[in-house]
Amino acid sequence: MKRDSGRLKSSLSALKREYIQSFVISCLVLLLVTHLILSLDGDLPSQLLDSRIWDGGPKPNLIRKNSSLNWESCPDNSSFFCAFLTVPLDYSNRTTEDTAIIAMRMYPATVPPSQRLGTILTNPGGPGTSGHATLLKTGPSLSVIFHGKFDLVSWDPRGVNMSLPRISCHPTDLHRQLFGLGHNSGDLDLDNLPVSAANITLLRAAARARLLTELCRDAVGDKVLRSVTTVNGVRDLEEMRKVVGEGALIYWGFSYGTTLGATYAAMFPHHVGRMVLDGVVYTPEQYGSLFEHGISSGDSTGKVFDGFLSSCISAGPFRCSLLRNGTADPSLLAKRIWNLASHLRFSPLPVAHPHRPAVPSVVRPEDLILSIFAALLRPTNWANLASAIADLETGDGRAIAALNGAGGRAWDLGNITDAERAGDAGWGVGRAMGADEADMAVSCGDAPPFPEYEDARWTHAWLHWRDELVANDPLSGGIWFKKLVRCSHWGRVQPPPERYEGQWKMGDDLRPPRHPILFVSNTYDPVSPISSGRRMVDVFGRNNARLIENHAYGHCSVSQPSLCIAKAIREYVINGTLPMEDTVCEPDEEVPFPPQNGSSSVIYEGEDQLVIQGFKNLGSYNRASAI
Repeated sequence: MKRDSGRLKSSLSALKREYIQSFVISCLVLLLVTHLILSLDGDLPSQLLDSRIWDGGPKPNLIRKNSSLNWESCPDNSSFFCAFLTVPLDYSNRTTEDTAIIAMRMYPATVPPSQRLGTILTNPGGPGTSGHATLLKTGPSLSVIFHGKFDLVSWDPRGVNMSLPRISCHPTDLHRQLFGLGHNSGDLDLDNLPVSAANITLLRAAARARLLTELCRDAVGDKVLRSVTTVNGVRDLEEMRKVVGEGALIYWGFSYGTTLGATYAAMFPHHVGRMVLDGVVYTPEQYGSLFEHGISSGDSTGKVFDGFLSSCISAGPFRCSLLRNGTADPSLLAKRIWNLASHLRFSPLPVAHPHRPAVPSVVRPEDLILSIFAALLRPTNWANLASAIADLETGDGRAIAALNGAGGRAWDLGNITDAERAGDAGWGVGRAMGADEADMAVSCGDAPPFPEYEDARWTHAWLHWRDELVANDPLSGGIWFKKLVRCSHWGRVQPPPERYEGQWKMGDDLRPPRHPILFVSNTYDPVSPISSGRRMVDVFGRNNARLIENHAYGHCSVSQPSLCIAKAIREYVINGTLPMEDTVCEPDEEVPFPPQNGSSSVIYEGEDQLVIQGFKNLGSYNRASAI
């Protein structure tokens, strides 16, 4: 424990030292510029008047009247401002000196100060997703939706990317990739195996999970690993609300971000201002049972796959490559794809010269299945998926390998993480980011620990869980099972990570939020089915929550943009107006397979064009995932 504390204090000291140096340099530069201005006679040079220090554009520092944050111009993009917030590592024991540092990024309001309405905090999902990196890509698009009237703030949750201490179980990304290649859990293909062989395969996978758990404990320490669960992320969000200094929380969370938001509403109901939860996860299962979470998550996956097939047929052979052999029946098309997966089980396909970013590898059935599942999240990828499957049928696995990242990814000097780039700029220290490891620490820490005995009873129970998950959803069931196995030894982290243990019953542990919550669900979401949105409205009650449905495919409302959804969210956030009950919006462009010329069949006017383009940009960058 002392080693963990010393390592953390060293990292924080280095970070503070870099910031003091940066601040001093900034002050000297400002003094020099001021001296230059005062020494000039007559009119100031137009170049100086036009510089970003003096015009209405971004400033080296940004001050908000009621905020205690020191917002400085971000080194990677001066249109954004960055700040760091120090919070307790363990909120239940504030007497220690152990702290975490939360890295925050802001895209400021674009309207004059008198028209600015406040700050929206947004979480892109995950767990393990960098809010810093996401907002860097999506900030202007989010701003357009709200007429530029809000500051938009996101952050790297504790353990992630530039926030410290960072959850990284390997010294470098190279070590991480080598570990993944040498201990690939993709061999959890248990179909058609004798019971004895299935038992051995499962025990080997569990041993790998135990190894990774021990690597994480050695590299990061139990004290840090147990600190990154959702309840602590919620407390961090509350601390951010306080230092932003603008009253009740305004929040837009995607996917896992809906779990974060719903838990915030359970823990701090009196501080809920406007809360949009998009791509709704049924939050109680995050804390109650990973298995049940996996079962309910797959409720709509098959329907989305059916939508992919029917949309392909509607688009025709010129838009959907899978139809070039004449198949025009959804059931026959599905049979072709599953037959292809069966063929790969007995005849894996070597890919010696893949498209970037994949590396030479062997395409197996799980690579095909994972590629399909990943594409279902974003219908804009359906045409590429159809083309890749058609190529695979001819023995060309390059496109599938690229979609899936089979075998890892190519390496070049430009392929560095935000944390590494920030380190070069003097912004951070420590190991390279491990997004999957941060995801593991949150997901495994939030759920009840599994028993660790490993004998015939253990393997029988786990194989039964696997069969149920796969029978419920052949596309994501195996992925969920690997997630369960990955968490099988997380109970070794001691003391046990804190998780939310409320009963999710209004009037018991739940209190009405200060303002009603707006839940947003797609009709056909492969990860967060609309049933989860309906169940969450039932949890909070119809007086405290409202569901708006996007009659669309994909994960989160931005996957198939709807002007109706965008305007409903904007009206709610700006004016607090909830949509009518049972509101169902239609996506503006129904066919996921675009015309060959790429033109849109819908013509927008004025502001609507900007809003829908903002939603499209959000969808193109959306990396949210609740699995």
